[in-house]
Amino acid sequence: MNRLKTTIRYIPVLLVLLLSARLAHATTGTEAFEQGDFSAAETLLENEIAANDDPRKRLLLARIEMQRNEFESAYKLMDSVVDELPDDADAHYWLGASAGSLAGNVSLFRAAR
Repeated sequence: MNRLKTTIRYIPVLLVLLLSARLAHATTGTEAFEQGDFSAAETLLENEIAANDDPRKRLLLARIEMQRNEFESAYKLMDSVVDELPDDADAHYWLGASAGSLAGNVSLFRAAR
């Protein structure tokens, strides 16, 4: 009976340690993005999204696309994020920024269409 009590007493500690380890691993892509390491952030974020699709991480991927002047793919990603997070002002801001960048880089021949 004493072993059972001892084991039960350590379960919350074990859960906190496991949760903190998972959270530390889950934010590595975000941390790389915040540090400006966009190539590492892209790889890490893609892996994290494959494991657990998070629209906020797709928002960061879209911002990386904007850094590369890939405005069309950035706009598509932002649009999907805004669909999932309609009340997120940050997502709407970046959707507008990507739309403006996309419109500003249209050639005269494409603009005529």
